[in-house]
Amino acid sequence: MNEKMKIISILSKGFIELNQIVVKSNISKKMCLECLDQLVNDNIVYHKPNTKQYGLIKTGKVDIKSAGYGFVLVDGEEEDYYISPYELKGVYDGDTILFYPVDEHDKHLCARTIKVIDR
Repeated sequence: MNEKMKIISILSKGFIELNQIVVKSNISKKMCLECLDQLVNDNIVYHKPNTKQYGLIKTGKVDIKSAGYGFVLVDGEEEDYYISPYELKGVYDGDTILFYPVDEHDKHLCARTIKVIDR
């Protein structure tokens, strides 16, 4: 397995600090940073601003409910992701977005919007 695939596998479990990625992957810190930079540039991995945390980016279609919140539906996944009204700013029903999963809310996985990629 190459370095990028090792990192993607590690990040599939959620956001992880850089030092933990280095330890779990057994890849040098320099190589990890190079791979992570490439994965971020390719919109595969998200780097939380002002942190050393990285996580996988997902793509999904937004379904907004009349109450103002919505859900992100991801092809191939059974569970949808709750998206708060705050996270829906600039997002419309039916948009396809890049997002990253965050903690659960009322037994639903939650999403943080990165950007709209198709309207």
